Amino acid sequence: MHQLLLKLLLLSLWMLLSFCKKAIPTSQTSDTSGVLIDPSIVKGTLVFQSNFEASSQIIPYGAVNDRITGTDASLVSHSSWDALEGNVLSSKPYFNYNGGDSSKRFARLVTDPTRAGNRVLQYHINDHWSDVS
Repeated sequence: MHQLLLKLLLLSLWMLLSFCKKAIPTSQTSDTSGVLIDPSIVKGTLVFQSNFEASSQIIPYGAVNDRITGTDASLVSHSSWDALEGNVLSSKPYFNYNGGDSSKRFARLVTDPTRAGNRVLQYHINDHWSDVS
């Protein structure tokens, strides 16, 4: 059961991080049309994008979860974390830490340490804890 939860967490993180602007080649920048990703370099259908603007927030969601919420108004479409529920995901987008507390794990939206003016998702686990039964 715990292996399944870990696999689901890793898959969720991979999906979330796959949509981050860090995946964009450094030569590609956002233009004035409000599109973060140039459709000519992407194969498939755009599902979600975010600049993690101030309206995007990570908030507590139960005892051992945090959830990400908000809409990135700097983009034209596919930028509402809340709209993912029911349209793409079966639940609200959230981080399940399966235990611990905020001194041992967290997800935060922070200023990019390598590019001023850019916000990124910082995901951190710095300890272990007993499985929650």
